[in-house]
Amino acid sequence: MSETLKDHIDEVWQSADGYSKAISIARRMSPEETESLKEVLANLVRNSRTELSAISDDEGVRNAFITPKAEEEEFASILLLLMLAIHHSDGLLFLPPNLRQSRIRSWAEQTGFKEAVVREALRLGPEGLQKIL
Repeated sequence: MSETLKDHIDEVWQSADGYSKAISIARRMSPEETESLKEVLANLVRNSRTELSAISDDEGVRNAFITPKAEEEEFASILLLLMLAIHHSDGLLFLPPNLRQSRIRSWAEQTGFKEAVVREALRLGPEGLQKIL
């Protein structure tokens, strides 16, 4: 995992308002960091086992969002999704299936990603995500 990217994810996790913190981080990210985030999202989409994985990386990444977003918001959403998947995915194991699905739906709304992308990030969890970060 890129140490800088890990630091950004931890900053979001430690913040009282994760999305605002993610926006703040996205505004100051270097072009290399933003490219790295795009590649992480492309990997998630590619591995999502849905119709998104069957199309090109660029189109799949654009279609990963429920609605189009500004680039800065996309980066913030990726950071927020990674934070949720790394720091909160293990807790879902202890929830009944209906509450687990409700949480996934809620996180999809918060991040702006389609549920399949959120589900894939959660399926990978901290260990799987470290391989693509």
